[in-house]
Amino acid sequence: MPDLVALIESVSDKALLVIVVMALAAMVEAALGLGVFIPGETVVVIGATVLAHASGWWVALGVFMVAVGATAGDHFGWFVGRKVGEPIGRSRAVESIGFDKWERAMQAVQHQRLVPLIVVRQLPGVRTLVAAACGAAGVTYARFATASVLGALIWALLWVGGGALVGHTVIDILGPLLPIALLAWILVILGLFLRKRLKARRDNTQA
Repeated sequence: MPDLVALIESVSDKALLVIVVMALAAMVEAALGLGVFIPGETVVVIGATVLAHASGWWVALGVFMVAVGATAGDHFGWFVGRKVGEPIGRSRAVESIGFDKWERAMQAVQHQRLVPLIVVRQLPGVRTLVAAACGAAGVTYARFATASVLGALIWALLWVGGGALVGHTVIDILGPLLPIALLAWILVILGLFLRKRLKARRDNTQA
């Protein structure tokens, strides 16, 4: 899709602004449950594709800032989980993602082992609940922060590095399908939102 490629090339001289947007997307994506509605990986990959047109140094800075944004979102989730405690597992924010994912997150953090905390942070869906689960399960801040920083750095390397390496090729191949993919994503999000609203209304009626 030449027009999309030309657009990416035209904003490559605004690399700093692109990095700020990527970092904010990573932060919101990592915060409690917001990753369901904010496609953080999509924003990061597209941003990395732009940075690849600018300079390798911008890509490296992008990795660092995305990792910072992601761990900032993790900290938000951890503080909420520590403040609310186990009842957060029954909240609407968790319900919107899935109670099964919450259980997986709790199982991963209950032994407070560093490697599982880092690994589970990479898993789609579960990742946005790991920090809150750490807070609710009483994981010490030192262990949580270590796992968050290392896990966020790995996540940033994967998505920023991947976007910088293959993003342009993917856009060249799938460019004409991107508008359809975007529309499909919007419809899926709307469908999930309406489904949750209808379920909540039925539950309230039956209560």
